[in-house]
Amino acid sequence: MKIGRMRRLDYGLYYIGSCFFNFAIWGFFFRLIISINYLYYESDVCQLLIIFITAIILLIFYTVPRFYCIIARLHDLGKSGYYSLWTLLPFVSFILIFLKGEDRDNQYGEDPKSKGKKLLMNNLYDTNLDEKQ
Repeated sequence: MKIGRMRRLDYGLYYIGSCFFNFAIWGFFFRLIISINYLYYESDVCQLLIIFITAIILLIFYTVPRFYCIIARLHDLGKSGYYSLWTLLPFVSFILIFLKGEDRDNQYGEDPKSKGKKLLMNNLYDTNLDEKQ
């Protein structure tokens, strides 16, 4: 599967946005689950089981896109996706925001910065050719 590359800005915005989104979602769901459990269930075991199942589901929905973005960021650095296992350690995925990617095409795709430059240059050259003819 070809994932591609991700620039620092895109990864940083994803990282910050996902942190805020996850705090909001986790807070909302835990508050909702606890309030529902106090209304309908007397047992602490039922409450803990529902919280655990919800946490597992939320963790799956959070982890899959997270690793996809981490792998794309590592590809921009010229590293394999297997290095994403290091991001299970605290603050390693945060450090990826500050590492500069390769300025050239690599085995994982073309430079994400050059895509915009190529598009701009192609549009400039195309309009100049149309005006001359």
